[in-house]
Formats: sequence, C-alpha cells, structure tokens
Amino acid sequence: MKNVVMVVLSLLICCYCQETNAQVGQRAGTPGVAGAGIRAAEQVAGDAEASRIEYLTEDGRVTTNVLTNQRGSIRATVSNKGSIILTNLMTRIEVDGVRVREDNLTLNVGGSQDLTWSYNFTTPGNHTIALLVNPNNQILETNKNNNRVEKVIVATTAVYDIRATKLEVIVAGDPLAPNVAMWVGYPFLVVGTVANNGNVSLTRVKIRLIIDGSTARDATVPLEPGRTAQISRDYTFNTTGVHSLIFIVDPDNEIPETNRQDNRIERSLDCTNTPSGGDPNRPRHPGYRYHPPNSTGS
Repeated sequence: MKNVVMVVLSLLICCYCQETNAQVGQRAGTPGVAGAGIRAAEQVAGDAEASRIEYLTEDGRVTTNVLTNQRGSIRATVSNKGSIILTNLMTRIEVDGVRVREDNLTLNVGGSQDLTWSYNFTTPGNHTIALLVNPNNQILETNKNNNRVEKVIVATTAVYDIRATKLEVIVAGDPLAPNVAMWVGYPFLVVGTVANNGNVSLTRVKIRLIIDGSTARDATVPLEPGRTAQISRDYTFNTTGVHSLIFIVDPDNEIPETNRQDNRIERSLDCTNTPSGGDPNRPRHPGYRYHPPNSTGS
C-alpha cells in the first residue's frame, strides 16, 4: 500500500510540473513547449532606436531654416540598441503629422542605417519632421521611449533681390567725383558693386561693365544674402568728349526677381586734354605729382 501511494504522488508531481511549463510556454506565445519562457525573454531583448532626423539643403548643409520650394532632403538614422537582430522593422517619416515615407529594415545587433528622402517645403511657416520606428508595436522591445525623434524646420518665402549699388571711377586710389572730368591718356579703374539684398544664396550672378557701348568685362560671382561683390577694369580714354560707363547685374534676367529697376547704373565721364601746367581740380596720373606755378618739389 505504501508503494502505491508513492507512485500516485510521483505521477501528480510530474503532471503539475508539465502543466506549469505549458502555462509558461503559453504566456510566451508558444504553448506547451518546455523552455519557451527563456526564448520569450530573448525575444523581448529588442530595442529599436530613432537616433536622428535632420534636414539638408541641396549643397549638403544641415539646417533648420529653408526656403519654400528649395530642393533639399530629410535624413534619418535608425539604430539597433538591443541584443537580437531586428527584421521587418517598420520605419516611418512624417511631416506635420502626415506620413511621407515608410520602409521595413533589417538591422544587426549594434548596427545603424542612414535613410534619405528628397523633400521640399511648399508653404512658409514652422514644420515638424519626425522619425518613428516600430510605430505599430510589431516588435517586442525593452524600451519604447526612444522610438520617435523630431525636429522643427522653419520655411520662409524666397526673396530674390540683387542690386547694382555703386559704379565708381578710381584715379590714383581715390574715387573721382561725378562732376570732375578725366584727362585724355591717364589710366583709371572703373568698379561696379553688386549686393544681394534677398534671402536666397546665389551661386552664379552675372555682372557686366560696358564702356562706350561695348562690353569691357563680364564676370560671374557667388553671392550670399547680405553680401556684396565687385567687378573692375583698368581703362584709359584716348579721345576727348563725353564717355559712357554702365554697370549691369544679371544682364540676361536669369534670376527671378520681382524688381529689376535697380540692376543698372549709368554714368557719364567727360574727358578733356591735359591743361597746360596741370590743374589741381582735375585727376592726376598716379605717378604724377602736381606742383603749382612757382613752387618746387620732387
């Protein structure tokens, strides 16, 4: 009788242990499999991270300020911070809460991946770009606090405004006043200055100097907002009379400006023969030093 009792007790203990393992397996999503609780713990060791999101301009500069309709791109970085390989990891990009791109990734343990999407902002104002990983909770994770990262981008309306600001005649290092005549045979430097008063970075701005109806010099310059650039040409008039100087910016109207009335400066320059004995009120050759009558000097 004692032996029968011992056998019954052994059977009951065995059944209890099997039921416990089955219950653990069921909780792990694999019912009835011994050791499934260990595999479930390994599965939960996933950790997908939305590491970074940023906006790049066409030339690759990272920025938070852009112009409407300016070509650029969104760059995002997704990382695997867990201890298992992540497969079919859903990655989503949103702009102002609207889905613009979605992908499924595979990331090795400790690995990361950069993703880039072309995107232009068409309306001015503040825009939020966001990177989301595992948004539908398809992967079990130990940490879900790092599944989203976002950034605010400020888009402003593009303003194109370039201006011809100066047209100068430089003699012996000094600007020549508009009402002062030039002497025949004496060299001078004509200088035109252009300014970018808009908010668009311009890589190619054409500028031109015209003397007596003929192009004296063309140049193409980069021009950042708020900056200036110059074009110059050494010149000498060999004939008397009134000569024409013209400085033009964007002569072919390639820049989409709303106002082109300030892209041109014209100036007349009277050229006369050198008076006998010189004239202190007129320009002098850089190598010539004027001496009034009855004076000495070198």
